[in-house]
Amino acid sequence: MIKDEDKINELNKKYFSKEKDEVNIMNDLGNCTRRIIYVLTVEEIMRIAECLYEPNKIITDEVSSSNGKVSRQTTFTYSDPCNFETLYYAYSMLVDSMMLELRKLFYCKKDANSAGTFISELANLNNLRQLNELHKSKFALFGYSTGFIHKNDIRRGYTQFKGKRIELKNCSIDRNFFIGNDNEHFTLYYDAYSGRAARLAKEFYRQNYFDDTGKRMPNIADIKEYERYYFHKDKWDNNKRWKISTEVEEVQGLPFNHSIYTNLCSTNINNVFKQLEKLVRIMDLYYRSCVSFVFSRGMNIYCNVYGSLPKMVLDICDSFSIKKPKGFHNQIASTIYEKIPNTIDAMMLAK
Repeated sequence: MIKDEDKINELNKKYFSKEKDEVNIMNDLGNCTRRIIYVLTVEEIMRIAECLYEPNKIITDEVSSSNGKVSRQTTFTYSDPCNFETLYYAYSMLVDSMMLELRKLFYCKKDANSAGTFISELANLNNLRQLNELHKSKFALFGYSTGFIHKNDIRRGYTQFKGKRIELKNCSIDRNFFIGNDNEHFTLYYDAYSGRAARLAKEFYRQNYFDDTGKRMPNIADIKEYERYYFHKDKWDNNKRWKISTEVEEVQGLPFNHSIYTNLCSTNINNVFKQLEKLVRIMDLYYRSCVSFVFSRGMNIYCNVYGSLPKMVLDICDSFSIKKPKGFHNQIASTIYEKIPNTIDAMMLAK
């Protein structure tokens, strides 16, 4: 039986392990982020290629007459100077890869080492802040005794620790902070983030891991929907993948039946990104208060060797021999940051 005071240590070992042979949720987040950046970048490159894509380009339209009869000959050809069709298939594979990584990250079952399970555990804890205090009070920082400051201490302007009265002046209850004293060998710790992390985790868990009937789900709805249509053919409704309708299209005065395929998969990928941002926010708050005793600005996940998001996007753009407008990669980088700012910040990618 795990004692309450060891719960934080258990969570940290399970989800934030630094062991080389373990893939923790920070690694999963890094994999997801890289794939999102690739998908959103290639998506913009495809827009350029699609503008020049002409599957039914007319190259000749000849009219001739003989003995009072008129005949017409129209010749069609295929024009794809920027390889849009190839890009389309490559893009589809990138999206599948991205969704697989997101599926692993958001997965939520009891024994999984995934961010979804981490959220589930946080959501079902009684008091994360109290558990954090019990956990950290067992350790000494460089030989210092460790104590905790509470909101009531800040409001009255002082706290008692080891029989000493310690003044708390100009301490904001909106931020966490250390108060250290070399002579007395103590360090006081104020935790402003764990309570917020627990509250957001409960909300996130309730909103994303239960269906309309209250049945628990192993993943968020949009990822489950994508998984059903793209990875599990046996789960299609009525064995159908597309809704097909037909329209008559007139080309050079001649009627052609034109089939329109409507994707039955209703996954909203932008909504997945929004849920990712919420997830990263919870991970960040927990990380600030419970993982690292020495305060940092939050999660620090290096994205390969890239120092900035524009640099990463530029390298992807340079992989495709398509003429692009000036500043194209910077515009894409800005668009990506607008979609997933918390995630990019966690990856330590400069904007």
